[in-house]
Amino acid sequence: MPPPSRGAVPPSLFLTVLVLGIFASQIPNVVAGEGDIDLDDINRVANSLSFENPNLRQAYIALQAWKKAIFSDPFNFTANWTGSDVVLSLPSLKFLDLRFNEFEGGVPSQVFDKDLDALFLNDNRFQFGIPENLGNSPVSVLVLANNNLGGCIPGSIGKMGKTLNELILMNDNLTGCLPPQIGMLKELTVFDVSFNNLQGPLPSEVSRMRSLEQLDVAHNRLTGEVPAAVCQLPRLQNFTYSYNYFTGEAPECSRFGGGAVSDGRENCIPNKSNQRSAKECSSDAAKPFDCSKSQCGGGGSVAPVPSRRRPVAPNPPSPKPARGPRPFIRPSPPPPPTSKSSPSSRSHPPPPPPPTKSFQTAATYSRSLSRNSPSATSTTVSRACDTTTTAA
Repeated sequence: MPPPSRGAVPPSLFLTVLVLGIFASQIPNVVAGEGDIDLDDINRVANSLSFENPNLRQAYIALQAWKKAIFSDPFNFTANWTGSDVVLSLPSLKFLDLRFNEFEGGVPSQVFDKDLDALFLNDNRFQFGIPENLGNSPVSVLVLANNNLGGCIPGSIGKMGKTLNELILMNDNLTGCLPPQIGMLKELTVFDVSFNNLQGPLPSEVSRMRSLEQLDVAHNRLTGEVPAAVCQLPRLQNFTYSYNYFTGEAPECSRFGGGAVSDGRENCIPNKSNQRSAKECSSDAAKPFDCSKSQCGGGGSVAPVPSRRRPVAPNPPSPKPARGPRPFIRPSPPPPPTSKSSPSSRSHPPPPPPPTKSFQTAATYSRSLSRNSPSATSTTVSRACDTTTTAA
């Protein structure tokens, strides 16, 4: 079968990858060479709609310009590319990537009802409590890091146990306790909730997450003892629980072997080096927290805080830090569209996998982004927070 003509919509495409940031930055390229595209007309339509901010409006204009550049659409796939909630009208959308923009306000809860395989909303200014229908999402990779979500992690997250492979909620102003339902995430390999305001103990149910490789709960207000079973997880390679108020840990947590590492500094653990001062360990922040009496009852969403919080300022490092605090995250430039080189020999990330693969494919793609990660602590960030995908 001959390849489709330029501008046609191949039946196999069906817009499985959508990166609005790229569209918005490429409007001149989309319009150039297509003399019949009236950008003024597109602007008039966009002005009649309501958008949270100018960036969303710009992305919508880019999408409409692309739509007008498509002259052959036998399946009428672009018919519903209208309205400010156009993303929710894409029935075959698999990858939704809105990373590294200036988007703000809320995110429609219907996003978590869509049949997505990967959802990247990190590094924006979104403000919304994670909704209860989070558990309806079949995604294998979910990255909401570096926003201002507020509220708690809903207990419905346990319903994602059969599909979720990587979850990064770093620096999201989350409060409340870690819900015990996270123990149901049997396929999860990466769990990063660092740089939040989480309280209470580290649930013993974490020990049921048998596939876990990267566990980062640093820079929170967690208390109690670190369960021995957590440190004995068979695949755990990196366990970071520094800058909390833990008062004890099992011997297993200090005896990682086989190349695995742990970081428990700046806690309140007796007879362990590089811990908090006695004054800090007797402060209100170090007192045990009853999750059953919290606003979320140990897991559930509430309204986010009304204003954007300032970036997290990590505590001063200990005299002998093993690793630095949260790494600086910046977007990578988009890869050349025709590059076929392997991830290990190229400076740009690989394209996303075909949508026909299983959920494990998206997780493998996300994992491949960290091949050249500079340190153990930045591994989870590099996997999904420091790349730009391209349209297939």
